[in-house]
Amino acid sequence: MAGSEPRAEVCPKHGEYTSTAFNIRRPRPARSHLQGWTGCPACARESAEQASNAEQARLAGERRVSARRSMEQRLAGAMIPPRFIGKTFENYLVESEGQQRALADLQAYATDFEQVLFDGRCLLLVGRTGTGKTHLSCAAANVIMGQGYTALFRTVQEVIRHVRGSWRQGGNGGRSEDEAIAELVAPDLLILDEVGVQYGKDAELVTLFDVMNARYSACKPSIVLSNLPLDEVKQFLGERVFDRLRENGGKAIPFEWESSR
Repeated sequence: MAGSEPRAEVCPKHGEYTSTAFNIRRPRPARSHLQGWTGCPACARESAEQASNAEQARLAGERRVSARRSMEQRLAGAMIPPRFIGKTFENYLVESEGQQRALADLQAYATDFEQVLFDGRCLLLVGRTGTGKTHLSCAAANVIMGQGYTALFRTVQEVIRHVRGSWRQGGNGGRSEDEAIAELVAPDLLILDEVGVQYGKDAELVTLFDVMNARYSACKPSIVLSNLPLDEVKQFLGERVFDRLRENGGKAIPFEWESSR
């Protein structure tokens, strides 16, 4: 067969083609060889394309599974309250110009988060209960995590308990206060809820300042939620923390409409 002249063949699908003889010797220890005639080149191309498409589909499926698992891990790590996990910008009810402005501000913040993170730009959402502050902040977190960033939702009291927990563990092989604060600095976004609900004791305010100052130093943005008027938020947080929340374009968004509850 080796050295045979090419011959004409007919493919039922693609018609005539030229087939050539092949003789492939396998290396030892097999000591065998393959011989025969080449098949239809168009069929071979189609088969290779189908195999390539199948491999691409398989890889795309694996990427989707990996992305879903990664998103599930980010959602679990975010500690968003179960009531607000499914909150999105799309299911936020807009009935006033103020709500429309708040929605637009949070959407811009989430979609431009790469620049927000670069600037360390924060937001203050202030106003009465039931006006959608938590809904919009969690919707923003979901969009931000969908981009591959990390987020964490905590109340001020939870933050304080987290840091205080290191005091009890000190000297017993537990984490230090610096390590506890570092865990609150690590997420790309921190949503800090219920500012002003606590008593405002000096020790609590010092802990809160330490956390916010550490995030400020690391250029990590935060969204701060409070039911207090803006001037009372400033009084509670202290001028240094308040001013740092307003740096680099950080803004306060008033939620002044009636509660939807």
